[in-house]
Amino acid sequence: MLTRKLWLPIGVHLGWNFALSGIFGATVSGSDGSVGGLLDGAPHGAAIVSGGDFGPEASIFSVLVCGVAGFLMLRKAHRQGRFVTVSRRQPKISNS
Repeated sequence: MLTRKLWLPIGVHLGWNFALSGIFGATVSGSDGSVGGLLDGAPHGAAIVSGGDFGPEASIFSVLVCGVAGFLMLRKAHRQGRFVTVSRRQPKISNS
């Protein structure tokens, strides 16, 4: 909503998965669990903190950081007038 283009979320998602799997060697969603990054990231501790078997994506820290970042981007998009609510949409006029 902030840029009205898909390159930003696609790039962020690609960077996130590359960093977690390719650099830190952590499990990412959609993988079979066999990772081989530059570092060996093995989760330790409670599942809510480490993400458990699902990996760091499921940790409370990831959820909070991504939630705050998402909220800030949505707030900025709202302030820039990029939200188009149902009540503000122009009705479609058919030429029938």
